[in-house]
Amino acid sequence: MAAIFLTLKTYWRLWAFLALMAVAFAGGWYIEGLRKDQDIATIQKASDVYKKAVDDAATAQLAQALAKQQSAEQAAADIDTKYHQDLANAKTQNDALRADIAAGKRKLQLHATCKTTGNSKSVSDPAGTVGGTDAATARLDDAAQRDYFTLIDRLGALTSQVSGLQSYIRNVCLQSATK
Repeated sequence: MAAIFLTLKTYWRLWAFLALMAVAFAGGWYIEGLRKDQDIATIQKASDVYKKAVDDAATAQLAQALAKQQSAEQAAADIDTKYHQDLANAKTQNDALRADIAAGKRKLQLHATCKTTGNSKSVSDPAGTVGGTDAATARLDDAAQRDYFTLIDRLGALTSQVSGLQSYIRNVCLQSATK
């Protein structure tokens, strides 16, 4: 023990220097650690700000896309409702016309000439002879009348469908393409 004490007494400056160096090294390491922790916190904060900005931008784009989609869906629904109503109105008018004709309230008017069976003179020809069968006005037979109403129904449906599709293209497809 005396030898150790003698060695310490002789080299006390060296030991003091080594102890001072150890304290300085430990202090430097501690300060460097604090600086790295501060750098990491700064980077983490910048990363959080960037993530929030990206999330906010994505949320805004999603909200905009959703609003655009809902607007297009609403426009399509409005067009669909309008033209289904038009189609229903046309069908109602056609059914009313059919009922009126069946009840005798209205008649289908045709521009026709009726040929007589014996000669080629028409009813509208004043020189022709008027017979009992030629006294009646020209009218459609039952099958032709049914075909007429079917054509009117289909014409109304087709007109409504074409108008609806044109409106859909103008108000939904073209509006979506320009936004």
